[in-house]
Amino acid sequence: MAKKPKKKRARTLRRAESRARAKEIADRLTLASLEPGGRAERPLQVPTAALVETRAAALGCPACDSPARALSHDALEVDGVSLRHVVTRCTECEHEREVWVRIVVDAPN
Repeated sequence: MAKKPKKKRARTLRRAESRARAKEIADRLTLASLEPGGRAERPLQVPTAALVETRAAALGCPACDSPARALSHDALEVDGVSLRHVVTRCTECEHEREVWVRIVVDAPN
């Protein structure tokens, strides 16, 4: 006669769920760093400086998909290219994200 498998304790199940959630968040953060704006090597491109903070905040939080707001906005030169460095913070989980933006002017004024 075969024994019934042991039922897992509630704490064991909670810990497994917590580890799975942490792994999912880490994967989402990695993907966010690979998309435009995630690194200085791949900046998000905008036509004017007025859109820098708006576009950066519009990306939202990569950890929980909630809205984000811009905290700081600096103009930096990276490898001879003028970039804007925006730090955003999620309104729900408080996760901070760095967004890199390049202003690209398409047509002369």
